[in-house]
Amino acid sequence: MARGLAALPARRSARLTLRPLSPGDTRALHALSADPEILAAIPILSRPFTLAAARRLIARNSGGSDCFLGVWKGESEELMGVVGLHLRGCRDLELGYWIGGTFRGQGYASEAAAVALEIAATLLPRRRVIAECRPENRASWRVLETLGLRPTGRRGSRPGRLLLARPAGAARPAGVARSAPVNRPSAPPRSRGE
Repeated sequence: MARGLAALPARRSARLTLRPLSPGDTRALHALSADPEILAAIPILSRPFTLAAARRLIARNSGGSDCFLGVWKGESEELMGVVGLHLRGCRDLELGYWIGGTFRGQGYASEAAAVALEIAATLLPRRRVIAECRPENRASWRVLETLGLRPTGRRGSRPGRLLLARPAGAARPAGVARSAPVNRPSAPPRSRGE
């Protein structure tokens, strides 16, 4: 693995700032992700989702094969979501995400995932983007289609999910948000916590 995902840069879109989660984000990640709706939808999160589980998830960022990006609205200190990028074998990059309840239905998932894929396309342009989604989760299915992923006709590795994919080097779909580097390494301010 030449570059991996261990040091993805922070990026900003029109409304959001994304940066890799760090230990200072532990309490915010716990508060966001302990939501029963999120736990029911995201199989990688342990139940119950404890502070220790939040620390373990953030620690996965240092391994190079996973990166969990926190999603903040502008310069806010409130963590509103997470986008996960995961290297799968030597050819695929898996995308996953979750958005807090009060922020759903406002286009934040599409915008945040688009920014994460823009970062990944710059560093790993030869990777096909894949995602798994339950067909009944119409909101997430629409997000993935907006990002250019299409059903492959195959089942995902997680129960009840189908595999969607976007070819390596695919052009950015029309209407998908653009991002810019975050010039201040500390922006947005880190959440207080562990």
